Amino acid sequence: MKLRLNLLSIAGIAAAAILVAAGGWLAFENIAQAQTDLPAPSNTRAINGDDSGDVVVSWDSVSGASGYSVRWVNLGAAWTAYRAGLDWQKLIQSVDVSDSGAASQSLTINNLTPGTQYSFAVGSKSHSAANPIWSSWVGLTPRGEDGTDVQDIVQLQSAALAIAQNANALVGVGSTPTNAGMTRASIGQDMAAVGRLKGTLNAQLAILKAKGPEDRVAYIEAQLGQLVSNVDAIQSGRGPLLLALQAEGMSRSTLTRINNAVLFPRTGASVDTQFYNLVTAADGDVSTDAILQYAHTDSLGSNVTLGHTLLLVASLMQDPTYVARIQETYDSVGGRVDRDVEYLREHTPAGLSEEVLQQAENVRDAGGGDADYFERLVARLELVVEERDLIEQNAEILDDLLEQIDYLSSEA
Repeated sequence: MKLRLNLLSIAGIAAAAILVAAGGWLAFENIAQAQTDLPAPSNTRAINGDDSGDVVVSWDSVSGASGYSVRWVNLGAAWTAYRAGLDWQKLIQSVDVSDSGAASQSLTINNLTPGTQYSFAVGSKSHSAANPIWSSWVGLTPRGEDGTDVQDIVQLQSAALAIAQNANALVGVGSTPTNAGMTRASIGQDMAAVGRLKGTLNAQLAILKAKGPEDRVAYIEAQLGQLVSNVDAIQSGRGPLLLALQAEGMSRSTLTRINNAVLFPRTGASVDTQFYNLVTAADGDVSTDAILQYAHTDSLGSNVTLGHTLLLVASLMQDPTYVARIQETYDSVGGRVDRDVEYLREHTPAGLSEEVLQQAENVRDAGGGDADYFERLVARLELVVEERDLIEQNAEILDDLLEQIDYLSSEA
């Protein structure tokens, strides 16, 4: 990301400036001078010129000097070279200036990079071939067309980077899909984290509004506002959605446990027993009632198994439209379960108790009535769809926001 590189560059420049001020690495080896009678120029100054990137270097004339040398160096480039073990002094540029005879001398240096820190020094010379006697370095950041200085750029890009980081963290915390593993405590912790991130974003946005271009910052502010609004909506909807997930999970778990323990094995055992009695009846003495009992018991076993499977499949759906289609099939299954239970209550075969028939009706009722599993499932999915839409919006907003911040950094 360009923003990170820009900030690293600014950090390098700032570090270089600190070392210069401390008299650190920006120093030359002592060189024997052939003009010990001349002092170094005094009152060396550097100020911004009239045009972008122009710097005016001035100094007091030195008695006996025939001319002067003015040198300068880009501290960011020098610092990078120094850290890489290269000879940063090769980056120094200089120009010779003849003595004007005035008490104060000056030179305008053009086309320096605005927003980048430079150091300048002036050396007095007794003749053109003499080694200069150098003044101390003085620093200046050339001003751009809009007068922006390096401190403004550092603050602007630092605020932009902080907004990018905190917006990304906000999406990470506030846009996680609600799941059954969440608790009220974990939701509360997430909401507290969201509150802290919103506070940080507001503080950094205030810096951006004070330092950045109005149109770009206004757009970033609008995107942040939408992102925060979406996250707040997701957080406020977590409680109802979590309760719906937990209720649905408990209902499904209870139904599965009882079906596996009672309904399926006992229905299967009754079917096996009846089938054995039918095929082993003496002299083919099989009554119509026995055949119908077997048929209805076998049908009941197949239909409650299918109904149970449909409930489990429906719980995996993420679209209410598909749930509605499954419910249509389930309603048909429920009608067949009704028919089988009604017959078997009047003609109960061996091994098929009232408890089994009641559990079969519970499977039927799971798809309708007061304990309508599908109705609760659709209500839960509507919350899921709403949350999912907000999460998708947040991902798009974050991408756009990071792009705008990158543009802002480049413009700075």
